[in-house]
Amino acid sequence: MGKAKRKEAFAYLRVSSRGQRDGHGFERQRQEIERYCRRAGYRIAGIYQDAHTGTASVFKRPGFSDLLAAMGAEGGVIVVERFDRLARSVVEGEQAVIALANYQISIICVDTGENITEAYEADPMRKAMMQMKAVFSELEKSTIVKKLRVAREAKRQQVGRCEGALPFGAYKDEVPTLRYIRKLRRRRKGLPRWGARRIAAALNDEGYPTRSGRPWCVSTVANILERLSA
Repeated sequence: MGKAKRKEAFAYLRVSSRGQRDGHGFERQRQEIERYCRRAGYRIAGIYQDAHTGTASVFKRPGFSDLLAAMGAEGGVIVVERFDRLARSVVEGEQAVIALANYQISIICVDTGENITEAYEADPMRKAMMQMKAVFSELEKSTIVKKLRVAREAKRQQVGRCEGALPFGAYKDEVPTLRYIRKLRRRRKGLPRWGARRIAAALNDEGYPTRSGRPWCVSTVANILERLSA
């Protein structure tokens, strides 16, 4: 008898901040996924990643979209380091797992070694535990964001300016979003300019990320437009 065919899996990596992207976030995730796949007998058929995706939903991320295209109609297995690498919130994560299951796609988390899709489908108690884990991941993220905001404000009070006070568009990955804001603001022949409210809605619909990771609000866009017109 010949050797049994090795199982295939696709690796998905995501970092949600500039520091993780420029540091070791991707590398650490890749190494953890590769170690797990060797132990579990999976061959990695492809590695896909997204960086600083802001409020973009799972299915609007370019890297994740490429992954699904590579998997094709037959489905398969996606391996992530942790559940919060797939989704930013409990609701988003649950919706993604259920939607992917409809296309015969399973999610495995390296930190627990668990097939999340099977857990959701087979055992309500395990589903509840995974939801609790996602809740605490979301709480940790919110706590870090709050601490950074407080620290930046304290520094601003001391020195008058800090990194967080740099105008939007100062970082390379913000330039495409700023360019899109300029495009939306441009006067169309015979039509009035788009206002901050309409532009904020368009940015959220298209998945353009904010610096904080929260949805675009009218006041933020209004401040950017005021600076652009100065």
